[in-house]
Amino acid sequence: MKTMMLPVMLALGTVLAHAKGLTPTYLRCEYKESPVTDAPRPRLSWELTANENNQIQTAYQVLVATSVEKLTENAADLWDSGKVAGRATAQVEYSGKTLGSRSICYWKVRSWDKNGVAGAWSKSSLWEMGLLAKSEWKGEWVGLDLDHLGKGKVYHLPPAPYLRKEVTVRNGLKKARLYVTALGLYEFSINGKKTGDAFLTPGWTDYDKRVYYQTYDVTAHLKVGSNALASQLSYGWYAGYLGYSLLVQNPVVRAFLR
Repeated sequence: MKTMMLPVMLALGTVLAHAKGLTPTYLRCEYKESPVTDAPRPRLSWELTANENNQIQTAYQVLVATSVEKLTENAADLWDSGKVAGRATAQVEYSGKTLGSRSICYWKVRSWDKNGVAGAWSKSSLWEMGLLAKSEWKGEWVGLDLDHLGKGKVYHLPPAPYLRKEVTVRNGLKKARLYVTALGLYEFSINGKKTGDAFLTPGWTDYDKRVYYQTYDVTAHLKVGSNALASQLSYGWYAGYLGYSLLVQNPVVRAFLR
């Protein structure tokens, strides 16, 4: 009886050791979950959970691939970090193949605990590469000057410009991305439906150095045939009106930060 119990106890011990391993969760790239980034070597981060106290990570392994199906040690076609000794779980720099604009990268990670036991792989996450070169921006700045509707002695701001254009989509559309920004603020819509759920986009910045932009997957917003693209604009912090200046009839009433 004792001889028969020994292999059973060893098997249970192995299962328990793995059960006490570390599990990576909350995967982030450049501090965000599933972002679009234009960092050529994005930094990856994760958090760890364990079933026992005082656990630590002693090593990790990151896999990055062009599809979820390729997220294996034998098929990862962008990066396999191998087993890397250390406790780093934040800002681990991607060190795989050079990434191009619009690339979609799937990744996952696993960690070894203080006992040298490899935990389970995390769930897969992803990030998307934005436009990495200025030459890839084919669009031009557009606007509509309505200042003449806001001048005069009465405290009255001009209306927000509204721009609209129709485009034709042919059969066979597979994927559509909208890359959009503004000097000031914008709210973009396709066929009457707002893109994204953010407000006050693209966000305040130092306009002398950079302008932020957003990327939206708008495949489902488009249909075969005619589509209406529209945007409401506002001067925002870039060139907006300052109410106090209007009230006191200051010669300059807007564009203080531009």
